[in-house]
Amino acid sequence: MTTRAKHILSLSILLILGMLYHYKYINDFPTYIHAWAQSERYALAFGFIRNNLNFFMPETFVMNQSFPNGWIVPTTESITAVDFPVHDFIPALIMKITGIKSPWVFRLYILLYSFAGLVGLFKLSYLFSKSFLKSIFIVAFASTSPIFVFYQGGFLPTIPSLSNAIIGLYFYAKYLHDYRNMNFNISILFLTLAALARISFTIPLLAILAPEFIRIIKKVTRLKPKILPIFLAAVFILSYYFYNNYLRSEYGSMFLNQIRPATSMGQATEILYFIFKHWFFHYYSKIHYLIFGVLIIIALYFFSFQRLQINKIILQFGFLILVILSGCVILFLLMLNQFRVHDYYFLDTFFLPSLLLLIFLLTLIPVEISKRNKVIYGMAALLICIPMIINAVKMQNIRRVVGPEDRTSTMIKNYTGSDDFLDSIGIPRDAIMLVPGANAPNIPFILMDRKGYVIMDFNMVYIKEALLWNYDFIVTENEFFISDISIFDPEITAKIIKVAENGKITVWKPLNNKND
Repeated sequence: MTTRAKHILSLSILLILGMLYHYKYINDFPTYIHAWAQSERYALAFGFIRNNLNFFMPETFVMNQSFPNGWIVPTTESITAVDFPVHDFIPALIMKITGIKSPWVFRLYILLYSFAGLVGLFKLSYLFSKSFLKSIFIVAFASTSPIFVFYQGGFLPTIPSLSNAIIGLYFYAKYLHDYRNMNFNISILFLTLAALARISFTIPLLAILAPEFIRIIKKVTRLKPKILPIFLAAVFILSYYFYNNYLRSEYGSMFLNQIRPATSMGQATEILYFIFKHWFFHYYSKIHYLIFGVLIIIALYFFSFQRLQINKIILQFGFLILVILSGCVILFLLMLNQFRVHDYYFLDTFFLPSLLLLIFLLTLIPVEISKRNKVIYGMAALLICIPMIINAVKMQNIRRVVGPEDRTSTMIKNYTGSDDFLDSIGIPRDAIMLVPGANAPNIPFILMDRKGYVIMDFNMVYIKEALLWNYDFIVTENEFFISDISIFDPEITAKIIKVAENGKITVWKPLNNKND
């Protein structure tokens, strides 16, 4: 079997494994961990379908935005500021063409994009290590990270941005090897796409400019061929940044755009402990961390005692990793409060430099591979990979466990089929709905296929204020509304009149409704 055939076969096996991870969940509605964030992206796709694929007017279903007014100010639009929403637009385009709006369309798009990133990771590793076994092991290492696997077939733009960043760094590494400006230009293109869709991936884009600046100063490379691609990247990123600010000031946003550092050392310590306790072994498994530690020790041994001759390109790669890692540490400190509750921020930051560091470590470790050793090393790699794969499967089940107190999964069950129910009682698709107690704000509206206002909890003060807004109908979940509101404040139910119910949700009209 040729080397190329082995590469294709091995990567195919890993990609098939990725499909096997997700086939059971490929059509699941956004739920489980971070259903809120994932449903917002799904809602954006529906928004593009509704607005005839107007890319520059992204919208969800919710008309009272989270930022800057914290849900308490109603508006007449559901348009929202959001980072360059290309990875919501493309699934919307596919849905529009095919007429299929099921979650599997969005999930499959993200999953396939993750495969492109894993292929790019293999090629990046092979470019430096020249070792098939090392490179396929790195792909196995990445593709069995519990958090990567969970979001690999999800809705967040993190995975395609991560893939674009890996592909961009691969072309930059090719440029370091062959000095072809085309490779540099392609690198800038993919890194720019990564940064546009997920601002944290501005870090690797900026990071490659640091070694390039040094190389230009040393006259190893020329500035002139790099001016245009860097200029265009800056123009695209800054143009959309200012346009996004316009959307935010004009319409508000469902998405955070502020730094969230810890307010004190005590709080920082508490957050770090929380991250370690709840997320650390979701980022990687124990065997992942063990492998990392062993490789660091072995690499230090060879570097310290075997007088390794490290070539210039590998040193430049190491410097690039250091710059990216430094940027991620700074971002981590600036967003520490968000890391507490957003496990996927690890994929936005430290996941990429950890994989690059792994490539660097394996490149430093010389391995003489004879025909006999290939079998030994291959079996050893397989024995290491098997528990990583098993752990990845186990963690997917753990991360999808729904507890009895999970209001989001209950809300999904209650609102499933609500679009047909509302149609059956004559409520038009353009009716404005008011939904109290939706802890993942877009979910009920996606399932109703109608826009409206959300009240995040059953705060009676907010509900009384919201009753004065300009809406058509109120929709409540039977088991929560009656127990959480009407018993304690019958004044609220005195202001509304029941229209219909289906056993799971009830539709109400305000007594002062304009249609009465």
